[in-house]
Amino acid sequence: MKERYDALYKYMAESKDPKNMMLFGQVMTELMEKAIKDNPSFAEKEIDKLEAMMWNQYLSRGEAEEVVKQMQPRAPWSFNEWEKAMQQNELPTSEEGNYNCYALWVVMNGIMSDDGETFVKYGISTSDDFFKFVHDLAINKLEDEDGIYNVRDYYL
Repeated sequence: MKERYDALYKYMAESKDPKNMMLFGQVMTELMEKAIKDNPSFAEKEIDKLEAMMWNQYLSRGEAEEVVKQMQPRAPWSFNEWEKAMQQNELPTSEEGNYNCYALWVVMNGIMSDDGETFVKYGISTSDDFFKFVHDLAINKLEDEDGIYNVRDYYL
């Protein structure tokens, strides 16, 4: 059955006929409706994966929380602490289509986890604008013009 599905998916993906995409989408909608009813946590994870196609840089909340929880050294900001600091600094938490708030939160925490000790060593972390500095570094990664950096590939 898996081989049949794979062949049908390949046929649909390579087809130039929109009817094939519509038929495939209809079947997937029926499967998702069944999954939502029978196994909502599974369905939620799959929807999170699909939402990634709407963003250049995307993580779901669950994915982001798992990444941050595993960071060594420990990530400095919980999501609520980070969100509050973003508001206080009047910084946007996402840019529609480009990066979502969970991707930005993870990257900022990742920068601190990886480089925080270096910032302290060189006195950078004492600046009033330190949070904005880390934000700018994260944006540089998320908006990488070369297209090499991808938050999902890096962390997942």
